[in-house]
Amino acid sequence: MRKKPILLLLFLAVFSLTVQAKNYLETDFTDNRYEIIGGFGLVPIHAYYDTGIGAMDIWYNGPESVHDMYDYCYDATYSMTYSLEFAYHFKNRWDFCASAGYSTVDITYFDPFTDQELSKDHSYSFDLQAGVRRYHVIKNSFRLYSQATIGFCIHDNSHYWDIICSRLGADATRYVAFQITGLGLSFGKKLFASGEFGWGTDYCMVGVMPGMKLGVGYRF
Repeated sequence: MRKKPILLLLFLAVFSLTVQAKNYLETDFTDNRYEIIGGFGLVPIHAYYDTGIGAMDIWYNGPESVHDMYDYCYDATYSMTYSLEFAYHFKNRWDFCASAGYSTVDITYFDPFTDQELSKDHSYSFDLQAGVRRYHVIKNSFRLYSQATIGFCIHDNSHYWDIICSRLGADATRYVAFQITGLGLSFGKKLFASGEFGWGTDYCMVGVMPGMKLGVGYRF
């Protein structure tokens, strides 16, 4: 007979904690289901393809023709990827999210024999992506999450993109965009700062360090 009141009290306690946790999450999100983030990612993926893969191919294999020698004799200066991201909270710890990214690259071509400047080129890359976000920690002014998005890229007609694709042996990188955020952090409630670490089109690995994106956002 004594077990029944104890079990009843335990049930009420667990039920109360569950309701409080649920209410906390709903309260935390219901009034702020939308968020918009403006930011910049360090090192776009085409910079990695150019220096991380292409340079090693040339170093070990060398150009296959004089034409390749001229194509590969250039300097490239890459911008950061400037991005605008939108997220919508739809259930418990899950968000739908979408982003747009824009980066540029300035290329100067040289004669491989005389080192004389031959021409200059200014190119851009624009991507649109969509995916989901999963929160691991949710506090009043702090959140920790992971995120994955996929989409497509748009480039101009610069010869630079042909060089990159020929080094990789595929045109897929010209059109496919993706971003995997292994660790995302945000600090603040309505107005907040964010930091992301991961790999993809907008920001990727630098040496042994994962790519990074910094931003400022607003929830409403």
